[in-house]
Amino acid sequence: MNKKSNKIPKVVTERNFVESVYHVIFIGRTLLNLKEYMLNVGKKLKYTERMGLRYLIHSKVLIDTVSLFDELNNYFFEYVSSESEVESRIKAYRHIVQPSIDEVHSWGDIKSFRHNVLAHSFRDNKNNFESVHLSNKLNSYNVPKSSVDLGVLFKLIEVITSVAEEMFNKEYKEALAIKDEFNQTKKSIKQSIDEEVERINTVLNEVNRRVEEYNALRSE
Repeated sequence: MNKKSNKIPKVVTERNFVESVYHVIFIGRTLLNLKEYMLNVGKKLKYTERMGLRYLIHSKVLIDTVSLFDELNNYFFEYVSSESEVESRIKAYRHIVQPSIDEVHSWGDIKSFRHNVLAHSFRDNKNNFESVHLSNKLNSYNVPKSSVDLGVLFKLIEVITSVAEEMFNKEYKEALAIKDEFNQTKKSIKQSIDEEVERINTVLNEVNRRVEEYNALRSE
């Protein structure tokens, strides 16, 4: 998960770096919140419901793990600061969390699993877009699969996130200040439940009409 995208800027600016610090911490916190949600809520659910919740969280975790590493590889570690103190912190951070990064990389197919299974319609784009379900390739991916795997991944992400939050607190606060400016000017969105109900009923009525039309044609 360290191939650089050709869609990112050739030069990572200071603003890009501040954004990346925020993204790394935001993604990490989101995933850790999901872990707590799965542990706390999952106990109250029936088996089938618990498995459904686990599937959703597992998928979200793998998608966000790819995003986290894209941030690190494409922005965070690519930033070249004019300030030696910042450069020193970036190098120290990378050195500190490298064991966690290497351990996540031991699952070699997370990025391809995200692309082929989670984001691109369950089709293998390197094998004539074959269905990963109907070709029995779903289990061939080297990704976190068991609850134990997921727990290990959560802990590795926690290390990457918490160290970033501690070492780049200044940049994170700067990002939060930028975010707060937008929140202060955000306009509230007003929705009418009655209007939304009418909207969906219009769609359902039209679908039912077409079903009846189809059935009538079949009976002729």
